Amino acid sequence: MKTISPSLKSVCLKPGKLFVGDQPCEVMTLLGSCVAVTMFSPRLRLASICHAMLADPDGSRHILTEMSEPYKYVSLVVPFMAEKFRHLGIDPVETEVKLFGGANVFGHSQTNKRGHGIGVSNIRRAKEILDQYGLRVAREHTGGNRGRKLIFNTASGVVWLKCLRSRDTLN
Repeated sequence: MKTISPSLKSVCLKPGKLFVGDQPCEVMTLLGSCVAVTMFSPRLRLASICHAMLADPDGSRHILTEMSEPYKYVSLVVPFMAEKFRHLGIDPVETEVKLFGGANVFGHSQTNKRGHGIGVSNIRRAKEILDQYGLRVAREHTGGNRGRKLIFNTASGVVWLKCLRSRDTLN
């Protein structure tokens, strides 16, 4: 895995997972229609990043399954992140928030039950929830039709972004 700062430990964030920590490292993830939300507190040096796959649970699955994979859903993981920061006394105005992903990498075949693209739904839901918590998106790189590779430096809050070419794979 490529690193930006060789002295930092590298962590690979898989789809449906969450990272929260105060130890310096680089968290790498690959996004297609999924979204990543990063939160960073410069004061406490606390960092968090999620790799959410879907906007909301679809309601057709048993609740225990949804609760065993809560970080898979924007509507569950983003509030968890916001509450974690709030619980530690981090005010929303001092939280650096960035939003990435939500591409339409599979064309029209990738829609939810309302007919919206999964990427678009993920972006909209993330923005709605962040707004509910008073969290302002400082930087955003969303939409389009190409995947993205992110490397999040948890010591600085800086995110390195590479747009993938159409022949690049997300695996």
